[in-house]
Amino acid sequence: MGNLFNNALDNAITVCWRLLELPLFVLLSVLMLFFLTLWLAIKKRYEKKNKNPKTAIIVVLVAFFLLALALIADVKIISTLNEVRELRSQLLLKQKSNSSSATDNLTSSYDIAALDKALTEKFGELEIVSKPEYKSVDFMVLKINEPLTHIYISVIDLTDKNLEVVITPVLTEKWLTSAFAKQNNCVVAINGEAGMNPRQGCGFGEWIGNWIVKGKSVLLMDNDKRPFLSFDKNNHAKYFREELVDKTVTDEKYNTIWGRFDIILAGKNLEREPGWQQPRTIMGIDKEGSKLFLMVVDGRQPAYSMGIGLKEAADILLTLGCYEAMSCDQGGSACMYLKSADGIVSRPSDDGRERFTYNHFGIKFNE
Repeated sequence: MGNLFNNALDNAITVCWRLLELPLFVLLSVLMLFFLTLWLAIKKRYEKKNKNPKTAIIVVLVAFFLLALALIADVKIISTLNEVRELRSQLLLKQKSNSSSATDNLTSSYDIAALDKALTEKFGELEIVSKPEYKSVDFMVLKINEPLTHIYISVIDLTDKNLEVVITPVLTEKWLTSAFAKQNNCVVAINGEAGMNPRQGCGFGEWIGNWIVKGKSVLLMDNDKRPFLSFDKNNHAKYFREELVDKTVTDEKYNTIWGRFDIILAGKNLEREPGWQQPRTIMGIDKEGSKLFLMVVDGRQPAYSMGIGLKEAADILLTLGCYEAMSCDQGGSACMYLKSADGIVSRPSDDGRERFTYNHFGIKFNE
């Protein structure tokens, strides 16, 4: 029931935002039509009772005027927010491509021109900016023009001996991904599971699975609907698909975090939820278990970022070399932290605000 409420709330917010993206003259025309109908109804009712409708009509006119002003203000505010989001995205792209930092002498492990060509064939006109965050972390921003969508991807080389996988160590109240990342000095971090809805203490409901940190179990609640991703002490990764049920703590599951759905298995796109435009958080690995893919997609913000379907997200990851992947808690929870940005680099759908989640996943380096 909580999940249904959460989905209904998210969908209602999305509809409201999309309605407010309509041209102002359309919104004012609809508002005017509504009040004109109300005016005529009031006038007709008062005339039947042989009363003067003047006072009621004045109230209707004042209400129309105030609502029209509020609507214009809302549309202007939303337009300004979208401009700020777009400028923020462009600034991020520019900073990533032109910044002078310790990573300037590093190059991406990808042929960006070839990657651009491959993705353009699938998604049409787009822009890719890639900038290593660290010698073992590739970061890229992918901007698809139609539908307008911003995607943030970190690809991590798990063979780096200085790398450490960091997962929230205990189950307590929800807290922010950025706070988790800063506390643990993460280079990159993403949200984990928020449970049934955004509220504190809401519980996990059906969205529960295996959670292991440094060989100690926090939750062992795996079932045949929840995949999970594990790392051994050497950070070699292994993917456990939905249908497998495993509630044991072993060496290969030294660190473990669960997701919600399989989207890539054995290099095959499962084509789940095609075209369903939503914010996303996705984790995946390559065939050898030596490379980790973290993807966050902004969505539900029509003039800035619509979001994509799981099928389309899987297409992008397959192009990057992903072999198996799972979608995690998404919607307003979806966010990515970068140390170089000193905060959340993506734009969560709750007007840019982070949601609190029970757990988080990050990568740090011990020098």
